[in-house]
Amino acid sequence: MGIGPKSRVEQYLRNVAHDQFTSARLHPFTASFRRTPGAATAPAAQPFWVATSEGKGTRTLNWNKTHGAWSAVVLRQDGRPGLDVHASIGLRFGFLLPAGLGLLVIGTAVITYPAITRRSH
Repeated sequence: MGIGPKSRVEQYLRNVAHDQFTSARLHPFTASFRRTPGAATAPAAQPFWVATSEGKGTRTLNWNKTHGAWSAVVLRQDGRPGLDVHASIGLRFGFLLPAGLGLLVIGTAVITYPAITRRSH
């Protein structure tokens, strides 16, 4: 499993057999993929991965996104086809807590300001 710059990953995948996720339906959940023929090329030999996780069984990949366009890829270590993946993605938004607290403070000020100004008159 790896994450790399979108343009470099796309360039690598041009020559590698792979299935690409194209869309999903929610009710009932079904995912659609497009199969691309190509060779079996070991992904670990590629120098562009910014985050990877290798091995059998359940894998976790934590990565702090930086500016740019990125692609996430799940491949066998030897690059051969025939991989069954059950994946989930979790996102963290660092700005949500400060933004929420700021809105709470502003909302409190808007609600309490009329009551404070009435008392002073």
